[in-house]
Amino acid sequence: MKDDSLFKTWLTGRNSLGDKSARDVLSRLKRVSKYVDISTFESADETIFALGSNQQFRELEMTVKSQLRRAVRLYYLFQESLLKESQQILF
Repeated sequence: MKDDSLFKTWLTGRNSLGDKSARDVLSRLKRVSKYVDISTFESADETIFALGSNQQFRELEMTVKSQLRRAVRLYYLFQESLLKESQQILF
């Protein structure tokens, strides 16, 4: 992911996550990228649906799958916040 440090800053700032928790989210998001290419999807729902179609993902423990889905949701919230901020700058 090209914006790791920005995402981590967003996680610790706006979502009040601790440093370790933010690093865990980053690690989980990198793990997700082993199963699907996140950049090819437009939403968290699409990405999570694709994850559910991956055999390796389906074999994971329920808690791990939940953590990976949460990382995906947080990443898309981050992307949405970047988009909103860039739109505010333009107007």
